Amino acid sequence: GVLVVSTMWNPVLVAEQIATLAACVEELEVVVAMGSGVGHFESVGLGATGLVSRFVDGLAVTRSLVEGETVNADVGPYEIRRAKVGIGVASRVSWLVAASAPAAIRRAASLADGWLASAKLTEPEALAGLATYRDAGGRGPALLRRDVFVGHDQAEVTRVTDPIVSAGHRGYPASALVRGDVAAVRSHLKRLTDAGFDEILIRSLVSDQNLALASIGRLGEMS
Repeated sequence: GVLVVSTMWNPVLVAEQIATLAACVEELEVVVAMGSGVGHFESVGLGATGLVSRFVDGLAVTRSLVEGETVNADVGPYEIRRAKVGIGVASRVSWLVAASAPAAIRRAASLADGWLASAKLTEPEALAGLATYRDAGGRGPALLRRDVFVGHDQAEVTRVTDPIVSAGHRGYPASALVRGDVAAVRSHLKRLTDAGFDEILIRSLVSDQNLALASIGRLGEMS
C-alpha cells in the first residue's frame, strides 16, 4: 500500500505515481490524507487555505485518472486540461481516507472505500470515530494504526518503553500506545477488533532494531 498527503501535490502527478505502482501488483491500497500545518505546504510552495476543497476535488481527479478517464478540472492552483494517465491499470485499487476529526471521518464515509484511524487516537476516541464512520454510512473497512511494543515480560516493557512515553512519543497520549507482554498486547488488540475495527496496522514503538525485531517476532506468536 501507499500513503500520500494528496493536498501537497498536483493530482495528476499523484495519479501517475499510483498508476505506476498499481501496474506492478494485483491489488493496491491507497491511503490519502488531507494533512495540516502551514509549514508542510509552504515547503512545496502551497498555502494551507482551501484544504478541504483541494482534498475532495483532487481525490476525484486522481481516482478518475487512475480509472483511465480524461479529466478537465480546476483544483486549487492547478488548471488541469485534457489530462490522461498513459499507464493502463488492470489491478484493483482501493482508496482509504486517513482522518481523525469527525467531519473528516464523515468525508471518508462518503468519498472512499474505507477509513484509516490515526495512531494518536485514544481507545475511546477511536471507538467514537468508528461510530461516526458507520453512522455516516461508511460500509468499507475501518483500520486503526497503533504504535506497539511486545516485550518478553513486563519488566522489559517498563524498562524499554517508559523513557519513550516520558519523552512524549510523537506527541501521542500515553494511552494510545500499546505496550505489554504477548498476553497483554493480544488482549488489547482483540478488544479493538471485537469493537468493530477490521484491521490493526502496527508500527514499532521502539527504534532499536533488535528490540523491534524481537517485538515483531512476538506479534507472530499471536496468530
